[in-house]
Amino acid sequence: MILKGRGIKARLQRSGVLFVKRTLPGGVLHDTPSRLVDFHNELKSGVDWGAMIPVRSGQWRTELPPQIFNHPVSSRFTRYLNREIPDAWIAELPQGKVYGRDTNLIINRDNVLSTDLSREFGAYGGRHIRSSELYASQLYYGKSISLPGTTAVITTKGNANFHHWNYDCLPRFQMLREAGLLDKVDHFLIRNQGSPFQRESLQLLGIQEDKIFNTGDKDMLIETDTLLVPSLPSPLGTVSPWVTDFLNDLYHSDGGKEEGYDRIYISRKNASSRQIINNPAFMELLARFGIREVFPEDHSVSAFARIMAGASFIISVHGSGLSNLCFIGSRTVVVDILMPYHQDAYYWQMTNIRGGRYIGFFGNGPHPPDDLDLVAHKIDEDIELDRVALEELLYKELKQA
Repeated sequence: MILKGRGIKARLQRSGVLFVKRTLPGGVLHDTPSRLVDFHNELKSGVDWGAMIPVRSGQWRTELPPQIFNHPVSSRFTRYLNREIPDAWIAELPQGKVYGRDTNLIINRDNVLSTDLSREFGAYGGRHIRSSELYASQLYYGKSISLPGTTAVITTKGNANFHHWNYDCLPRFQMLREAGLLDKVDHFLIRNQGSPFQRESLQLLGIQEDKIFNTGDKDMLIETDTLLVPSLPSPLGTVSPWVTDFLNDLYHSDGGKEEGYDRIYISRKNASSRQIINNPAFMELLARFGIREVFPEDHSVSAFARIMAGASFIISVHGSGLSNLCFIGSRTVVVDILMPYHQDAYYWQMTNIRGGRYIGFFGNGPHPPDDLDLVAHKIDEDIELDRVALEELLYKELKQA
């Protein structure tokens, strides 16, 4: 039989790799993990792999329902009306190991791979670690390096993205600080790509450059004497309230407001995706209502925090610019322009946490079924807006035409 298609070959390869791992002892024919375990439960139950250091207790949170102006509210929002904010904790793993340029796969000294401290993108809420290349398709680690002393994992998948850097990576520094461990770390594992927002945040946190181990652009195995792994601050698709407080304290400690930015439009004009097709008409409409176009990339995060704090009305196409909602004041109105095939609940949750009021406004186009995984079936399309409906929304909120 002739095999056709990369999909068939990939499935056969995964089957072969898993067969080898399950039937033959590791060390010669394979050295990558053949077991998956939830480290939180194992460490909590006293398994001799290290220690679990509690930082914050979890809680249940009830969200105010979102207002969706031109479409029924879907289960992509309602599933989070009552949600659990997870515990924050740190795994201390003697001879722990980390794999991947994003330092996102965590392995203990017995070569067991964590399902709860590791993270993979590619599906709603994150792909299960059983589908990671390291576990399902790879027999050998390849390049490795050893780090002496105590090493802490900071970055994970998405660290080059403004949102994921701030909401998934930086809070791990705060966990280490609250546990009294920050000053005991010899190496911070960070995929440092030199982005302005990365440099700014690391300076504000006072992280010494000589303590940063930059994992670069190639996958590698990092072996340590002692590995500290703060838990992931929140499941993908959600935001923990304490994280927004931490970011506001980090970038906006003086609480100041920039004058002249009462009504703002966070622009994606310089972005490569999710552009507004009928942009001239859209901009003319914004001008009629005194809404000022702003570009986050033209400011430091701290400076843009002051702009956000001074705004009473914010409108933006769904994207990382809205990650700055952690700086808004209470009663701020936020209009999130959504694409039918690109939507999630992050910015509704952030607006609620900060005491604002969230309004979703959909661009034109057919809507996917509620049960379709929009991460696995992501379409970064441009968007056409219904000008009449948007004018109605703006008049209702701003009472000015």
